[in-house]
Amino acid sequence: MQAAFGSGSLWGVITQFADGSIPATPTIAKVGTLQEWSLNVQWDIRQLYGGFDSPVAIGRGKAKYPLKFKFAQLNANLLQAFVFGAPGQPVTGETLMAEDEQHSVPSSAPYNLTISPPNSGTFAADWGVRYAASGLTLTKVASAPSAGQYSVSGGVYTFASADANAAMLVSYEYALAGGYTIQVSRQLLGSLPAFKFFGKVLFSGKQLTVKMNQVVASKLSMQTKIDDFMIPEIDAEAFADASGTVMYLSMVEL
Repeated sequence: MQAAFGSGSLWGVITQFADGSIPATPTIAKVGTLQEWSLNVQWDIRQLYGGFDSPVAIGRGKAKYPLKFKFAQLNANLLQAFVFGAPGQPVTGETLMAEDEQHSVPSSAPYNLTISPPNSGTFAADWGVRYAASGLTLTKVASAPSAGQYSVSGGVYTFASADANAAMLVSYEYALAGGYTIQVSRQLLGSLPAFKFFGKVLFSGKQLTVKMNQVVASKLSMQTKIDDFMIPEIDAEAFADASGTVMYLSMVEL
């Protein structure tokens, strides 16, 4: 008897970018820390009735092949292959947030704080200042701040003399040369990337595999929880390739 157990494994590779171009050497992405995946094959059913309450014939209409998979490992190549598919993506470089970084306003003029982002990062944008003691937000001004205000230029924060020695919590955006970024831009209606899908479930040495050559994503969900891991979820749907084939199901037993 062949059975299937566990979450199995998934691979994907982009076959068409969102602009319709074909990648020359696409990167294959394996779905890391896979939680579950599902395939639901659905058909519309049409009934023909006569004078009685039961149909005299039933016809099968349009078919759908929706997919869903959940995973925990965040990977730029995976999101590029399965969801966004913009040519040239992902690109090197990462945008990060320094949240409530602790600083103290100098005791004498000029009352400036110069930000040095972690790991030799580059300051990109201000995201607010709060008093460490009270948590109250300071007001941002263009220049010449008074008590309870600040100004910022190029990573240099300026405060009022009235706030000398005050402990501040500074939040700011910065860039690193490492990591990767996917830029999501608008596309013309009808434009979409496509990917190839391969799923495997192994139990007692026997594999069940599903292969689909034309799949498009319809939804990406990313949800945080106060006491649990983020489990992103992708919804997709398969359709026929140039040969008319939708999918291949392979198993041991007949």
